[in-house]
Amino acid sequence: MHDRFPAKQVPARRGMNPATLLEETASTLTAALEAGGIHELQDVSKEECLRALVQLLPLPDGRDRGLLLRLLLGRPASASLVVSDGIAIPYGSNPIVLHFCQPTITLALLSKPVDFGAADSKAVDSLFFIIGPTAHRHTQLLSRLSLALQDSDLKHAVNRHAPGDEIMRELRRVDAEMEAQELQGRRHERDLMISERRRSRCL
Repeated sequence: MHDRFPAKQVPARRGMNPATLLEETASTLTAALEAGGIHELQDVSKEECLRALVQLLPLPDGRDRGLLLRLLLGRPASASLVVSDGIAIPYGSNPIVLHFCQPTITLALLSKPVDFGAADSKAVDSLFFIIGPTAHRHTQLLSRLSLALQDSDLKHAVNRHAPGDEIMRELRRVDAEMEAQELQGRRHERDLMISERRRSRCL
């Protein structure tokens, strides 16, 4: 099992309620993966992979892991987003939501590729699994992770199953770059709002 590490998160939308902003900045991809962990799984089938993954998830006490496993096993093969080159993020029309649970991302590195029935017929050897406290947060993490994995250095680190600290370092870098872009966007929106208010006062 790889080591775990920490961090922080995100998005900006014009006219956003400050309370919503606080909720959404509470956790970055880095913090979510630090909470969920990076794990190596040896010689597993699809079902064995999902069973092991459910046992590894940092669920609160009393959560029904058996029910979660049944939900995963019952999902159609199409309910999986293959980012490319053997990386997959299982998802579906009904995301896994656990209320009162912090956002988590768990990464399973498989010693041999497993056929998850992906649309592109590629086997998977790196599997990200997302749990959010709400469907909204789950969708945010899914979107953000998909975007982050477009970074070639991060993607390469995941593809070659680099040590956990290297994967976390690359993810932390991408998180910081994304946050910087988002901060710049928020400042631009703020400046636009200020100029619009000043203009309206002059009318």
